[in-house]
Amino acid sequence: MTIMLLFAVQVRKLISHMILHGTVRRALKTDPESARLLIAKLEPESRLSAGLLGWIMVVAGAAIGIATAFGPADERSGNWQIAAVSVIVGAGVLAYLWWARRNSPT
Repeated sequence: MTIMLLFAVQVRKLISHMILHGTVRRALKTDPESARLLIAKLEPESRLSAGLLGWIMVVAGAAIGIATAFGPADERSGNWQIAAVSVIVGAGVLAYLWWARRNSPT
């Protein structure tokens, strides 16, 4: 479910950026002065949603792992794998955000 959510968010961002960049390109061609005002109003992308999604994946993986420890023995192998993948991907997202913030000129 998280992977489908990530995919949907990325598709929405792609469409949003396509529309925004098309608008800026048209403004540059027709009236460069208004394009400067439009570009000045653009805000940097918030990393809050990606960080929140990373934490959700880590916590969900931990919860699945705890539930697996107390679940039926025949289902443990697959559930451990799901928990591990969730924790690894969530930790990867958080590590990338930390690295990006550390290397940003802000």
